[in-house]
Amino acid sequence: MRTRSFFAPHIATVAAAALTGSLALAPTAQATDEKTSATNSPEETLQIVVSLNEQQLQLYRGEEVIYSSHVSSGKPGNSTPTGIFSILEKRRHHRSNIYSNSPMPYMQRLTWSGVALHESHSVPNYPASHGCVRMPRKNAAEMFQLTHVGLPVVVSHEAIAPRPIIDTNLPQ
Repeated sequence: MRTRSFFAPHIATVAAAALTGSLALAPTAQATDEKTSATNSPEETLQIVVSLNEQQLQLYRGEEVIYSSHVSSGKPGNSTPTGIFSILEKRRHHRSNIYSNSPMPYMQRLTWSGVALHESHSVPNYPASHGCVRMPRKNAAEMFQLTHVGLPVVVSHEAIAPRPIIDTNLPQ
């Protein structure tokens, strides 16, 4: 029997199944705004999972949470889109071209239409942004150092966690 990780190149299929409710995922661990160390291997790639219901962001290496943060996502009328994204661009000092040149430090762009992960001075434990995922300064700065362009980001209403997929038809 072959084992294949939840991660790329199968992330789109698995995450889409998770978002539609057709795949059971492991319960997530409690987030504590902290990071831990772990080794990185090809089978343990990094990915970010954002839970809109929990207002939590977790960075995984394989199946292990290596960093977590509370967040504030999009408020009603400006909701944060769900789906599978990649970090398209990273800028340490960025200003919004949509919202009056507002500062968006540690910006990590998810869409070309304006949705990003970034620092904010206002990060309540409820949706309050115009669609972005806001993080406290310390957390945004640390996440910025841990991530890279191309890193997968799954935004879901539910709290989900990656886990291995076992299937004899998957390539080794």
